Amino acid sequence: MKPKALGATPSVGCGGAEQWLLDLMVHSKQWIDWLPLLYTGKTIPKQNKIADFNAAGIPVLMGDSAATYLTLNPPDIVIVWGGGIGWFHRKEPTRLPPVWVVHSPIVWIAQNHHIGYKEAYPVVKELRCINVAVSKKCLDAFDAEDRPSVHIIYNGIDPNRCAITEDRSQIRKRYQIADDKYVVGYFGRIAPIKNVHTLADAIKLLPDRFVGLFVGSSADSYYTSDSDRIIVAPWTNSPGNTLNAFDCFVQVSFFEGFSLSLLEAMYCKLPCIVTPVGGVEELEEQFGPMFFKVPENPTPQQIADKILEVESMDKTKLAAILQKQHNIVKENFLVQHMAQNWTRLIYNVLKRPDLEFKF
Repeated sequence: MKPKALGATPSVGCGGAEQWLLDLMVHSKQWIDWLPLLYTGKTIPKQNKIADFNAAGIPVLMGDSAATYLTLNPPDIVIVWGGGIGWFHRKEPTRLPPVWVVHSPIVWIAQNHHIGYKEAYPVVKELRCINVAVSKKCLDAFDAEDRPSVHIIYNGIDPNRCAITEDRSQIRKRYQIADDKYVVGYFGRIAPIKNVHTLADAIKLLPDRFVGLFVGSSADSYYTSDSDRIIVAPWTNSPGNTLNAFDCFVQVSFFEGFSLSLLEAMYCKLPCIVTPVGGVEELEEQFGPMFFKVPENPTPQQIADKILEVESMDKTKLAAILQKQHNIVKENFLVQHMAQNWTRLIYNVLKRPDLEFKF
């Protein structure tokens, strides 16, 4: 009999952590019986993401209805990320401590009515959570004495989301970009920590043949384009088509956990210009150089110079790098790899003799 697991989230938006949880629940169904998703936040969830969970057969519970449901249907194990642990303070519905997942290497504080890291960590300690980080870098978010016991489980991407179903010219036409332009692309959440304003300033330093295309969601209107060479477009659930319009992918975030957008860009064979944050250094430690790196907190000129370097690079040499990174993701960082690794952890935690690894 499959174990019953509960996934809980403090946010239902278009971020990587929400996609991670959806992918985990969908792609481990053959081994785990997932209960409805528990939303612990206080802000209005994104209806398009709610629709994604519903389409996957995963209802979303919140408020009193969630507490009532869990009283009647207690899970065997709880998987909760970030500030979502606050909901479980003295309400934890299993006999096991929750599994707490960290998607960021920094200590964050409460904002927008969400519980922050400083409020969550005492609860994590009190409940004696089983701790997971999505990269070694995310160990920085834990107290030093807790780090040796943290499990590292890397994220994985769904290759179906990276499928290309539209012609490159048609995609660019939709964004009003000519075929002869060199598109510097960013795909993801448009927020201050992603540093897109510095990327925009870098594009303005480049010749006119370069244009920027920033595709993603913004909760606070953090960045609005002030240039006709930089296009800001709404989030799309088809990253493969969007990335197909790019000539290079740029992610110059101040910090990352283990970026799904970066993995998707690697899978789609795009040169990736990045700051050495999140999983970047871990990936190169394991698999060798493959990224075009700029310093942490780079200047616009440093980013612009790196874009010019990528544009002028020998095409045969570049193609070899892009094929290498595609193969790395395909062989190590797809949703099935992530789902299997998570299932192993859950089975080991539960210690049930009837649970066997049959992958």
